[in-house]
Amino acid sequence: MGELELIRGVAARTRSAVVTGPAAAKVRGLQTLDRVERVDLLLPGAARASAACRGPQPAVYRSGYLAPEHVVEHEGLRVTSTIQMAFDTSRYHGPHAALVVLESARFRRPEVGEADLLELANTLPRAKGTKMFRKVIEHSAATSQTALETVGRHALIEARIPGLHSIRGQVGFEYYDLGRTLRRGRMDLLVNGFICVELDGRGKYTSDEVTFEERMREKFLLNQGYLVLRAGWADVWGGALEARVASAIRRMRFLGNDPFAGNVPAPLNDGEIQRRRPFYAGH
Repeated sequence: MGELELIRGVAARTRSAVVTGPAAAKVRGLQTLDRVERVDLLLPGAARASAACRGPQPAVYRSGYLAPEHVVEHEGLRVTSTIQMAFDTSRYHGPHAALVVLESARFRRPEVGEADLLELANTLPRAKGTKMFRKVIEHSAATSQTALETVGRHALIEARIPGLHSIRGQVGFEYYDLGRTLRRGRMDLLVNGFICVELDGRGKYTSDEVTFEERMREKFLLNQGYLVLRAGWADVWGGALEARVASAIRRMRFLGNDPFAGNVPAPLNDGEIQRRRPFYAGH
């Protein structure tokens, strides 16, 4: 059974409960850290689910106050507001799961900044987990297009790699394809201004043509002096991504103290190559 089919089936069997957490994110078309196999539900107001509703089933009734302003309708389903959905994801599924959901929402609405989200968080009921959720907001970015980008970025942060000074997401650049057509691309992550991390999730490539286009982009970046690293889910969860980035940073720091520095001689005949270029340019 598909995730949306499961969610709609659970929602159809309840009269007043509201879908929240990762299930609500999935209804909105947002990224989630894990596959939705159980559907979190909240009852409006201060109502509590009966004991009969809390048995082992796809529906998981959560306790807590749900304010009317945090109940909305999306594609025929009653779901919690985006801020309530992210908060419930944080307290019931963990901060990293909430970070994926929140960054996916922020990618869609980059104009909604950290200050706006913190203000929206003030409208939530006082409950356990509020402090951690505010940290999730403060750590979130509006540049993660996929769950892999969110997790990969935070894995680098969590690794506390010596010499890691900056991480930026979805950094734009322009390049020319083989037909000399100007194209625009984006680096998933740019570390320290020179390490381009391409995070390739399963199913990213749909044809040989797409793969070729990615290789064209990579060649351009390499020719511009960037170091390109590719990583997938196995590399992130296995720790290989952090190891590769750490190795690249160490290598760059080593080059800054190159023991062979000074071995570049003066030109053999100043301007000789420049003068010959017009004659050899087509070779």
